[in-house]
Amino acid sequence: SAYLNKPCAVNQIYHDPAEISFYIAIAFALFSIGTSTAFGFELAVGAISIFLAFLLASSLFGKKAGIASAFVFALLPELFIWSRTEAVPNLLFMMFATLSFFAYSIYLRKRGPSTLAFLLFALGIAVYTRIEAALLVPIIIIVVFYDNVNVHSLKRSITK
Repeated sequence: SAYLNKPCAVNQIYHDPAEISFYIAIAFALFSIGTSTAFGFELAVGAISIFLAFLLASSLFGKKAGIASAFVFALLPELFIWSRTEAVPNLLFMMFATLSFFAYSIYLRKRGPSTLAFLLFALGIAVYTRIEAALLVPIIIIVVFYDNVNVHSLKRSITK
């Protein structure tokens, strides 16, 4: 992988993600070292991304919308481009960002510590994949806090 051999100078931020190297190393350990394993890994990540898009849309809008969104998601040119490369963090980031949004949709339906833990875990993996996902953290925290405040004030007004 091209990401494994880049030097990191002192006092500079290392922008290349460490997580893709970890997952490719696991794929190499399981299947063998070679470009076909790297291509297979990227294709698997692309397929999982399509499935997560289906789960996200079907949890929000129903099964028909999930099928339609997975179809549209599968036709994205970026998905074709990123699935044909050996080690691009964009596809892995897209998969984990979609997982984060799916976890958020689950949290909106079933508010509890386990769904919140799943949301934070998925968001943490997305941030570890690419630092740009850190922009999602304050947005999700604000919305979760705002929703919790509204739910508690609604419960208080109903019980009075």
